[in-house]
Amino acid sequence: MHTRFFIACLVLVFCVVVQNQAQQFPNRNYTTLDGLPNNAIRSLFIDSRGLLWIGTENGISKMENNTFQNFDTSDGMAFNSCWVIAEDPMGRMWFGSYGGGVSMYDGRFFHTFTSKSGLINDKIRKLFYFEDRIWVGTEDGIAAIDVHSLEIISLEKSVFSGRRSYTSGFFVHDNLLHYTTFGYGIYSISPTGKAEFTIKKVRDHDKIYALGWDSDSLLLSNIGAIQRFAPADLTSSKPMEDGFGVSVVWDYARDNQDNLYAGAWGIFNKDGGLFKITGNKMVDMGKTFGVSSKVILATAYNPQTNMLYAGSNDKGLFAISLNPSIAYAEFDKNSVLGFAGISGKTAVLHTLGLTLLDKEDQVIHQVDLKAFKRIELDYLRKNHKNLPKNVDGFFEMNFDLDAADVEFYGLIHTDSSLYVSSNIGIFELNAAGKFLTYIPVHTFVMGFTPDGRFIESNPYRGLRIYESPAKMDYQYFSDTLPHIPHQLSQIVHSGDKTYFSSVFHGLYTWEKGVFTSYLREKKWSEEKLKVLHLMEDNSLVIASEFGDVFVADDKNGFTIKETIGKNDIEGNSIQFLESYQGNILIGTEKGLTVYRDGKTRFFDEEQGFTSKLFQTAKVIGEVLWLGTSEGYYKVHLPGLLLPVSPPLKLLVDELSINYEPVPAESFSWFVLQQKEIVVPHDRNTVYISFQPSGHQFPGKLSYRYRLKSDAAWSPFSKENKLSLPYLPPGVYPVEVEVQDSHTGVSNIFTLLTIRVKQPFYFEVWFLLPSLILLILIGMKVYKRRIRNMRTQERNIASSSKRLVETKLEALLSQMNPHFIFNAISSIQYFILKNETEKALDYVNKFSRLVRSTLDNSSKLLITLEEETSYLKAYFTIENSRTENRVKLQIDLDPELDPNKINVPPMLLQPFVENAFVHAFTESHQNPSIRINFGLMSENQLFCTIRDNGMGLQAREKFKIHESKGVKLVLERLRLLEGVVAEPLSIQYSPNGTTVEITIPIH
Repeated sequence: MHTRFFIACLVLVFCVVVQNQAQQFPNRNYTTLDGLPNNAIRSLFIDSRGLLWIGTENGISKMENNTFQNFDTSDGMAFNSCWVIAEDPMGRMWFGSYGGGVSMYDGRFFHTFTSKSGLINDKIRKLFYFEDRIWVGTEDGIAAIDVHSLEIISLEKSVFSGRRSYTSGFFVHDNLLHYTTFGYGIYSISPTGKAEFTIKKVRDHDKIYALGWDSDSLLLSNIGAIQRFAPADLTSSKPMEDGFGVSVVWDYARDNQDNLYAGAWGIFNKDGGLFKITGNKMVDMGKTFGVSSKVILATAYNPQTNMLYAGSNDKGLFAISLNPSIAYAEFDKNSVLGFAGISGKTAVLHTLGLTLLDKEDQVIHQVDLKAFKRIELDYLRKNHKNLPKNVDGFFEMNFDLDAADVEFYGLIHTDSSLYVSSNIGIFELNAAGKFLTYIPVHTFVMGFTPDGRFIESNPYRGLRIYESPAKMDYQYFSDTLPHIPHQLSQIVHSGDKTYFSSVFHGLYTWEKGVFTSYLREKKWSEEKLKVLHLMEDNSLVIASEFGDVFVADDKNGFTIKETIGKNDIEGNSIQFLESYQGNILIGTEKGLTVYRDGKTRFFDEEQGFTSKLFQTAKVIGEVLWLGTSEGYYKVHLPGLLLPVSPPLKLLVDELSINYEPVPAESFSWFVLQQKEIVVPHDRNTVYISFQPSGHQFPGKLSYRYRLKSDAAWSPFSKENKLSLPYLPPGVYPVEVEVQDSHTGVSNIFTLLTIRVKQPFYFEVWFLLPSLILLILIGMKVYKRRIRNMRTQERNIASSSKRLVETKLEALLSQMNPHFIFNAISSIQYFILKNETEKALDYVNKFSRLVRSTLDNSSKLLITLEEETSYLKAYFTIENSRTENRVKLQIDLDPELDPNKINVPPMLLQPFVENAFVHAFTESHQNPSIRINFGLMSENQLFCTIRDNGMGLQAREKFKIHESKGVKLVLERLRLLEGVVAEPLSIQYSPNGTTVEITIPIH
C-alpha cells in the first residue's frame, strides 16, 4: 500500500517537473553582504559612462566590475535616502533624497541644494533634465536648477499643499515639459521669460504612481493596472482605456530588443515583482529571471552589457543577463543524467524517468519510473527461469527493487533507438518513447560496434557484443584474454572502429572483429583514461586521469596531434568532453573551457553557469546540453563562441606615492587624469590600482606588467594592483598585458608613465658649476702637489746628500787616526819583537778590514751575514791589542735567515769600538761583549749589544767625551725609511752597558 502511494507521488512530481520547464536567464543577487550600503533600493540609473548608480535608504552606490563604491553624508551628500537619479549633458550626476534635497556630483565633489538654498521642498520624488535645467519634482511642488549657473527657480503655483500632490513623473510632448501628480492630474510648464514659467493643468487624472513609454503611448501606473494613454489626447475629453496588468508599477526599462520590463510593488498586496509587458499583458518574469522579491521599485538596462537590473526594497539588487546563449531549466531540483537527439526530438534522462522534448522544448512524451519497472516485471514473468547469473559472467541484479529505488546510469542512442541503462536493466525505446527491448543486465558503460551491434560491459568480467538483444544472443569476451577491454570508462564508435577507454589499461579498439590493446601493442603508453570523445573529423579527444587532454589521429597509425596541458584547463577534474565545429569543449568542476588552435576560452558563473557540477553533456545541433544535479543548461554555441572584442580600457583609480594618496583633484569620475607623473628621487615608491572598463566579464581578465618595453613580464595574476618600490631615476612607461579568457585575446596597454627625477646633484644646473669648481680645486691641488713634490725632491736630494755625508763620516769615524795609529803600533810591536808571522797575520786581517770598509761604504744595504762578519773582523783587530782578553758572542734568532735580511752597512761597529775604548780597563776581569739579533716585527730587526764593563763610570766618561760615531749612527737611522720613533737606546748599569737598536729591514 505504501509503495503504491509513493509511486503515485512520484508520478505526480514527474508531471510537475515536466510542466516546470521554463528556462532561466543567468542572474545574480547582490546584497549588503556583497558591499551594498542597504538592501532597500529606491532608484537605479545607468550613466553615459556605463556605470550603474544605485540609490538606497542608506546612501548611494556606484557599481563597476561587480564591486561597489558607496557614498553618504560623510562624503558630502545632502541626505542618505536616495529616491531618484538623473544625469545632465555634462555627465554630472544628480541625486534626489526624500527629506534632504538634491545632491549633485561633478566627478570630484558633491554639491547640495536644499530648501535653505531656495528649493521648494526637500522631499524629492522625480528628477528630469530638459532645456539646460534639472527639473525637480517634490512631495509638493516643482523647482528647476540651471545646470550652468546652478541657480534655483521654484514654481510656487505648483504647490497644492495636499497629500496627493506629489510629482510622479515628467515627460515631453510637443517640445513642452509636462509632469504628472499622484492625485491632481497632468500639467504643462511653459516658459514666459528668461527665468519665468507658467503652469497649466491639461488633464484630470486620479492616482498616477509612475509613468513610462511604450512606443508612442504613455503608460500611467495605477493600483492594480497600467493605463495606456496617447499624448495627443492630453487636451481632449476622450476617456482613457481600461487598464491591464496587476500590482502597482513603479519603474520601467526597455532593452535593445525593444522588450519592455516593469518593476512592481502592490503596496498592500503581494502581487509585485519583475514583469515583461507584451501588448496589454504583464508576464511575471520572476522565476525566469531568478528575481524572488515582490517589491521591485527600480529598474535599469545597460545596452553595453545587455544586463537588466532590478532594485528591490527588501532583497537588494538583481542583475539579469539577457544573453540568449545560456539558459537554465530546472527539473524541480532533480538530477539530469543524459541527453540524446533523435528524430528531431531531444531525450532527457533524469532521476524520475525519460522526457522527450520537441524543438520548442515542449514536452511531447514522458516515461516514468513505474513504466520502466513494469517492463522489467513483464520480462520476469515470461523469462524467470532464464535470467542472467553471476556464474555466466554477468553483474547480477536485484529484481526485487521497487520503482522508487530505480537508478539510471546513462543514455545512448542510434538513429532510431534510445538505450537507457539502470540498476534494473537496460531498456531500448524508439524515437516516440515506446519500449522495444529489455535486457536484464546491469552495466555502467555501453556502446555500439561500427555496424550498430550493441555492446555492454561488466566492470569486472569483460564485455558482450549482442547480435540480438531481445533474444539475449551475444558473444562473450572474457577479460582474461590479453586484448579484451575491461574496467571501462567510455565507448565511442566511428565509421570503421569502436574505441574503448579504460581507467587503468589505456585505449582499446574493435576493428573487423578483432580487439586491440594500444598499451600492449605499444601504440600508446597512456594508461589511466577518464573521458573519450570522437570529433566530427573522427579525431579522438581523450582525457587522462591526471588532467591532460590529448587530440589523436588514428586514420593511418595512431598519433597524438595536440596535447592540451592541465595548466591550460581551468579546473582539476574533467567531467565531460564534447566538440563543435573544431572547438573542443571541456567541462570541469570550475566551468567550461573551449579550446581551438592553441587558444582557450573559459566560461563560468560570471557568464551564467551558476551550477557547475556537470553530470552529463551532449552537443545536439548547435546546442550544448549540460545536465546538473538540479536541472540542465541549454547553451547556444554559435552565440557563445561568437568572436567578440569588447572596447576594453584600463583606468587608474588609485595612486599613492611613498604610501601617500595623490590629491583628489588629480581624479575625475574616479579616474586619474594624468597620463604621466613626475616624482622626486626620494619619493620613488609608487602604488597603482587600476580597473578594466568596457568589459562585461571582468573576472575573466588576468594581468601582467613590465616597466619598460625591453624588460621581462611579470607572471599573470588576477590582481589589478601594482606596487613598484624604490624605482631608480629614469622613465618607466608601465605596460599591462590583459589576457581575456572570455575571448581568448590578449591586449597590451600603457597604463601610466612614471618619470623619477635624478637627485639634484645629477642635474645640469648643479653638475656644471660643480664641475667648474672641481676643476678649479683640482688645479689648485695640482699646483700645491707640484710644489710639494719639488720640495720633497729637494728634501730627498738633501737627505741623500746627508746620507752620503754620514756614511763618509762613519767611514772616517771607523778609520779614525787613533784606530789606524793603534793598528800600525801593533804591527810595529810585532816586528820589533821579531814576531814576523803575527805581524804578517795582523797586516793581512787589517787589510781585509780596510777592504771590507771600503766595499761596504759604496753599498746602501748589505746582508746581516756580511754585517756580522765585518763586526767579527773589527773585533779581532781590536782584541789582538788586548792579548785577546775580551770575549765576543753573536746570537741570531733561529727564525732569522742572515742571508735574506738586508741592513745598512757598518751600523753597529761604533758601539763595539766604544766598549773597547770606555768599558774595559786593563785590570777588568773576564771582559765580554754579547750581540743578539731578533725580529721585533715583520719589517723591524731588533739588535742588543751588551758588555760587562764599567757601566756607570763609562757613562760619566762618555758625557765628557761623547762618541761622534754614536751620533752618526742615530742620524743614519733617522734617515732610513720605516724607522721607528726611538730607534736607539743606551742603558748604563753597574754591571755594564746595554745598547738597543731597532733597524728597518728590507
